[in-house]
Amino acid sequence: NADGWGGGGNVRARLESLRREQLLIQDDIQYLQALGNGDAWIAVGNSDDVLSMARKSSLIGVVVPMSGTTLFADVWCVPASAARKPGGVSPLLNQWFDYTTQPARVNLRVGLRGGVSPIVFDGGGIDYASIGMSGPTGGFVDYDAAGDKNGTRGMGAKIKDFFSRDEKNRGGEIMQGGMPPDEVWARSEFLYPLSPRIKDQYNELIREWAAEALARKQKK
Repeated sequence: NADGWGGGGNVRARLESLRREQLLIQDDIQYLQALGNGDAWIAVGNSDDVLSMARKSSLIGVVVPMSGTTLFADVWCVPASAARKPGGVSPLLNQWFDYTTQPARVNLRVGLRGGVSPIVFDGGGIDYASIGMSGPTGGFVDYDAAGDKNGTRGMGAKIKDFFSRDEKNRGGEIMQGGMPPDEVWARSEFLYPLSPRIKDQYNELIREWAAEALARKQKK
């Protein structure tokens, strides 16, 4: 939360509740192991990680929250020290950027695998027409195809309903090149760096959790 704990510590209270009731792993490597071993029933991760895991096991399905999710981006940069080297920055740099961002290199036919090129994504939707596509290969995912116009059903119920349908009635399949509709992209956002003050608040909470975990371990 960019504003800190909020009035009355609401954000902190919510985090504590999630930790007690739902959180099992806080590790960007072990969370996939927990999912693969069956210790965890659901995991939140980037598309490359979860799609790779799902391809290895038919027991794992992939969904995108219709309420939106967190977006991640690979950022290329030139080290500041490169300009001080003999000859400066490589003259091939701009050519490399041009090459990697050519429309011909955009492959949306595999869906989310490998990510989405910035030349077709403007932050609010994907321009399929710019690369000669009318839409995603696997259709647009739609976990609410059975009807939830008022948004009253929980995500768990929607996912259960989604996986109970046959392939033709799922409204698009992530593993087969399906993609979220534009309204989901529009509701998603990048996780920007926190301010030093807010970062300190979260780090302090994590230290408290670590101390509690150590104390419980020592009692056993």
